[in-house]
Parts: sequence; C-alpha cells; structure tokens
Amino acid sequence: MSREESKILLTDAFVDLIRLARGLNQNMKISGDLYFHPAESQNRIIVKTTALNQCNPLREVNSTTAGGQRWEERWIEAYLINEAKGNGWELDLAGRRCRFLASQFTFRKNRRLEKEKAKHTHIDLLLYDKVGGCLVVLELKKHAVVSSSEAKDELEIYVEEIRQLIRKENAAFNRAFDLDVAKDACVIGYIVCPESDRVIQEQALGEFRLLQYTKPWRKFEEVKESGKEMRMEFTCPPCRDRLAR
Repeated sequence: MSREESKILLTDAFVDLIRLARGLNQNMKISGDLYFHPAESQNRIIVKTTALNQCNPLREVNSTTAGGQRWEERWIEAYLINEAKGNGWELDLAGRRCRFLASQFTFRKNRRLEKEKAKHTHIDLLLYDKVGGCLVVLELKKHAVVSSSEAKDELEIYVEEIRQLIRKENAAFNRAFDLDVAKDACVIGYIVCPESDRVIQEQALGEFRLLQYTKPWRKFEEVKESGKEMRMEFTCPPCRDRLAR
C-alpha cells in the first residue's frame, strides 16, 4: 500500500467489508442476538453478541474476555442495535426517524486526532436522518453530563471526522452505505445520557443536541433477570440552549 493509499479509510476492500457486514446484519435467516461488525484494522468481520441479559454485550461471540467497565454504555448501544434490527434497521429517537449505519465506526489515527488528544478513534453509533438528509452521530454516556464541556469537545472531534470523511471519500462512503449524501451534507451530533434536570439547566452544547433516557435498571441483577424485556424511552428536553434546527 502506498503512502497516499494509507491515508484512505474507505478503501475498496473496506467498503466491500462494510457491505458484506450490512448484508449479514440484514439477513433474516440469521437468528439470534448478533451484530456483524466490519473491522478495518483486522480485515475481518467480528460477530458480536447483543444479548441484553448480559452485563457486557458487544463483545465477540465465544470470547473469553470479560469486557471493560463501561457495560452500561455498551448495554445501551446493544439495545439500540436490537431496536434497529427489529425495525428494518431504522430507529425512532424522540421523533427523528433515522436509518442505522454503523456501530463503533472507527477512524484511522491521524495528526488532528492526536492534536485534539482524542480518547477514542471511534464513534458509538452512526445514523442517517432520511427526512433531513443529515448524518447523525450518537455519543452514549452512562452518567448525566452535568458539565458538558468534555462531552461536547469529544463530540466535536467525531462530527468533524465524519465531515472530513464524506468530503474527501464521498463516493466510497455512499457506496459503503448505499447513500447519496453530498460532500457538504450536514452532520448532527447528539449526546445521549440519563435524564437529569441539572443537565437541562447547565448544558452548553453549542451546535449539538441532547437526548435523554430514563435508566431501565437500578443494578446489574435487574439486567440479568429481565434485560430483554426492558424498554427505554428517548426524549429531547425543551431547553433554551438546544438549537431548534
């Protein structure tokens, strides 16, 4: 691979991998709580579990790894994947109808990410708002973001990475996800966190928005007992800081 090719994320091989994973996820003959994740760095598809009666979903199926300490965020992510899967790979989030594109979409490491001291090189969920023609980035948080500056800074990095990607690799991006987004298409970012009045009063999200949820559990035992039956409701709080557009 040449130096120029190494700068490209959506190579022909990775686009084909994304399309293959999407086909497997959409295959109704494949049953079970599974999600097929295209891993560009490993050049393979990882089969992940989305079982909600486990404390550490989204780990590789049959993996002996116990998983990290961020299980609540992973549980919410797995929940949303299952919701999309059961609804033709679409999500209804507080009235916004979005098409599911990817979980844990990972960027190539680059100087800008290093300069911004980004903690991660991936975004939690990438969606597409068909009505608004916008790409949607969800950043999931397990705690109410009282001081939203860190979450806002993190989301700014991910949204800008998506903007750069669709500008520089537009044709490949559209082919990977069967879309027709323009190079200057809007990208909307949401911080998704538990419901809290203080968050609504103190948030300073700038161009970003807030989605809140009521935690469906109090302790891990509840997840083990009834994880599959738990329901979550997502709402956009009416507050003066959130943009109406």
